[in-house]
Amino acid sequence: MEDELVLNLQDTPHTFNAGDTVAQLVALWCPEQSHPEAASQQLILYDSPPETVLAEVDNYLCAGNFGATTVVLPRPITVPAGQPLPLAWGVTGVATTDLQVRLRLDAREPMILTLPL
Repeated sequence: MEDELVLNLQDTPHTFNAGDTVAQLVALWCPEQSHPEAASQQLILYDSPPETVLAEVDNYLCAGNFGATTVVLPRPITVPAGQPLPLAWGVTGVATTDLQVRLRLDAREPMILTLPL
């Protein structure tokens, strides 16, 4: 079995300067799923601060801050009243009213969050 991955196929030659973005790559890794299952999922990429990635797939919000400073992610999440909200390791809160929350990631911090239905 062989897989080929073409990262940046262009019809015509291009010249790039040092530091230019030539292409962007996003990989969706879904362990223990068949290709048809993974291919049927919708991957949504959000505009995010430089050196971060923010994606939503299959009711999960996934983010990573690869930079050296703290960032606030641009996509707020809505938490309905009564929905559990993880606050810290082993600590969960429940709001009495609907909340709209913006997430903050420290330097080099990853995050995966189940979105409320």
